[in-house]
Amino acid sequence: MAAHVIQTDPAGTVAALADVLVARAADAVQQRGVCHIALSGGSTPEQLYRLLASTEWSVRFQWPAIQLWLGDERCVPADHAESNYRMVQSSLIDRMGSNAPPLHRVRTELGAEAAAVDYQRRLLAHLPASQHIPRFDIILLGLGMDGHTASLFPDTAVLHERERLVSAVASPQLARARITFTYPLINAGRAVYFLVTGAEKAPVVAQLLGPSAINTRFPAAHIAPAGELCWYLDQPAASELPS
Repeated sequence: MAAHVIQTDPAGTVAALADVLVARAADAVQQRGVCHIALSGGSTPEQLYRLLASTEWSVRFQWPAIQLWLGDERCVPADHAESNYRMVQSSLIDRMGSNAPPLHRVRTELGAEAAAVDYQRRLLAHLPASQHIPRFDIILLGLGMDGHTASLFPDTAVLHERERLVSAVASPQLARARITFTYPLINAGRAVYFLVTGAEKAPVVAQLLGPSAINTRFPAAHIAPAGELCWYLDQPAASELPS
């Protein structure tokens, strides 16, 4: 069973993860002089980003040595309501003003396929690599009701991608094309943290983290990083796990 941390409510879960991010980022900066973090979209991560931008928390990070990336993105303009970039910009970057770190946007105006190629090229140019695969210091992930994470959805071709690090995703089940990190890139991460809240996620969490065999039909089941893996859950999301 993967390591997991359970807090009473979303606020406590977000704070627990934030505390770990402080230590992880400091270690990365001390060891390599820079910390590369891949961010997730979603309402719970938005709470995390607002917390990190607060006066109490922002002073705990060495922001000049931190680079921010997006683990996935919808193929929409940067100012679109569904853009992960816009969400991170408004909840974290704009609130920090001149202290904000760089946030590397997916250039969705290129189209999904070209944007994926462009983002991979920029990752390779900026991040230290091991066996030609960039290694993020921290990757944040969420979990969908269907067991997807990032934009790795069930029954999509991207689940079988082993060469590309960033890929376009198109499927009849998706309203919009997306760009996502693939398994090889995520699983090269030094630390991967799931942030999951809400009772509606409990059945999926139980199948992924419970004592029985992992349900491999869920894309999230195949996240197996070379480094640390930990799930941060609130009590409702963890309610179907054995006590």
